[in-house]
Amino acid sequence: MALLASAAIGVLIVTGRIEPWHLYVQTAVVAAITAFDVAVRQALFPRLVARRHVADSVTLSSTAGRASALIGPAIGGLAIVALGPSSPFFLNAATFLALMGAVVLMRDVAPRVPTERVAFRHELVDGIRHVWHAPTLSGILKLEIVFGIFQVNPVMVAIVAQEVLHVGADGLGVLLSAPAIGSLVGIGLLLAIGQPRRGGRFVVACQLAYAAALVTFAVSGLFGLSLAILAVTGLLDVLTTVTRLSIMQLAAPGHMRGRVMANMRTVTGGIGPLAQAQSGFLASLIGGPLAIAVAGAALALSATVVGRTSPELWDSTIRELVDEDVDGRPQADPQPVA
Repeated sequence: MALLASAAIGVLIVTGRIEPWHLYVQTAVVAAITAFDVAVRQALFPRLVARRHVADSVTLSSTAGRASALIGPAIGGLAIVALGPSSPFFLNAATFLALMGAVVLMRDVAPRVPTERVAFRHELVDGIRHVWHAPTLSGILKLEIVFGIFQVNPVMVAIVAQEVLHVGADGLGVLLSAPAIGSLVGIGLLLAIGQPRRGGRFVVACQLAYAAALVTFAVSGLFGLSLAILAVTGLLDVLTTVTRLSIMQLAAPGHMRGRVMANMRTVTGGIGPLAQAQSGFLASLIGGPLAIAVAGAALALSATVVGRTSPELWDSTIRELVDEDVDGRPQADPQPVA
């Protein structure tokens, strides 16, 4: 479906029939496909690797995602210059052929445990209810919601570039690339030294540091300092995001994992775009720097509140989550797979 959606836009561009509403529809279709795709991928992790390696597999998956987010736009730009505006869509469609080939090559996937079939609405409600009542998962969900709304976003960076730093499109482009560079450094750190022992405390600490970086970004009037701060936010973003995903994977019981990850994806995918809306809205009311400082204060407040009101998340360790289910039952690893 994603292949067809991308190829269709390419065909419309080649034939000269492309209109703005086609892009809106394609974006909505791809977003809907992604919502299912990400949930299934996340639920598949524990069936591909032993439970003790789930955290590392999340790190490697994030590495691929961050790297593609950095490399993809560059490839798209070069393709447009060399081959025309339709080429990125055809290239994107072609990548799905390789993706489907990789799925076909999977062998000896641990079998899914059969469960009683229930209506979709019941599964949806069960997933939401489980996330909300599981102390560790609900704490992560609260952090995800606030982080999704107040995180660094292109609108925020553009406002500072124009109102505070007074740089043009070239300077804005450099600023926008800084978080991606920082995130790759963060991935390197996670691959080199592994994930923190006390994941819950680490997530809270990273969000507090992220909030401090935002406030510093708001008051910085120097281009070099702002560039460094944005790189730090990208570093902290990947550290906290990968750790949150690992905690979610390990804290969710097997029969609920798909629903838990789908709900979390709904939060991150659905709320993320609101970050740009709130940045623009607040900046129009109180100015760009103050709007960014308010975002930093909101992140610091949410991290402090969750840290104090979610002792299960605060005291949780990656090792405990690997060894035990959310109900305290020992977990058996799936059979080794090729």
